[in-house]
Amino acid sequence: EFVPQGDGTYLYDNSSFFPLDKRGLADDIYGHNYYFTMEMHTSFIYHGGEHFKFRGDDDVWVFINGSLALDLGGIHTPLAGSVALDDLQLTRGAPATLDLFFAERQPFMSNFRVETEIQLQPVGSCSVWGDPHAIAFDSAASQVAGNPPSIVDVFGHGDMWIVKSALVSIQGRYGPTQWTENGLSATLALAVGGPFLKGHVLVIEARDGQITWDGESILQEFPSDWSVQDLIKVQYHEVEQPID
Repeated sequence: EFVPQGDGTYLYDNSSFFPLDKRGLADDIYGHNYYFTMEMHTSFIYHGGEHFKFRGDDDVWVFINGSLALDLGGIHTPLAGSVALDDLQLTRGAPATLDLFFAERQPFMSNFRVETEIQLQPVGSCSVWGDPHAIAFDSAASQVAGNPPSIVDVFGHGDMWIVKSALVSIQGRYGPTQWTENGLSATLALAVGGPFLKGHVLVIEARDGQITWDGESILQEFPSDWSVQDLIKVQYHEVEQPID
């Protein structure tokens, strides 16, 4: 977990970095599970002035927006490296990606230290289904123990935000249908957009409606798949198990 330092930076510092201890294959004679690799993939909004600093062993490669920004490859004792994001020709206020690859290749030490001003986005998922229910990954309710409550219910009509962040926007449209009783609400449509879709909008209407990408119909058969390379993949399939 990255810890805010109070000066605009976030820090993760672990001089005994062994995330696979007591997991998978047995630990070796030195008491740790060495010889592992790790990947981290995330996104962020570039504001200007950020740095990404790493110190550790062994290999680490950091790609920002798909380009190699930091290369500390090889078997070595802890090495440090830093990249100034202002040197990478990023666009201020625009989303960017960060991909980190790490390898521990010797049974001797494992250090992992990252310091950065980048506000890394958490990985999460949200569930939207039924009559209506929505559990959002960026809602405070999602942090409670057990099953978090839905952020919409059968009494709400209209267009409501399900997720609204710097990168992701999801709106739901709710209202009565011929199948709901006493004017209770059902999910009529979902609209997904935001910078992570590079200005495009995916709209999913109820089963008798359409699925559109920028207003053009897609996934007109069931089952079917549709994708835009390196951006989005949509599946219109039966689920293996019902959500509820």
